Amino acid sequence: MAPISWHSVDLSLDECIKCNICTSYCPVSAVTDLFPGPK
Repeated sequence: MAPISWHSVDLSLDECIKCNICTSYCPVSAVTDLFPGPK
């Protein structure tokens, strides 16, 4: 049996699903509200 080949994940911000995990763990967004976020 051949091993399963996983497709590489495109880490572009165009694939963002607006889950807010990135902003909840971002140290800059906790300091200032002026930070616009990743996108």
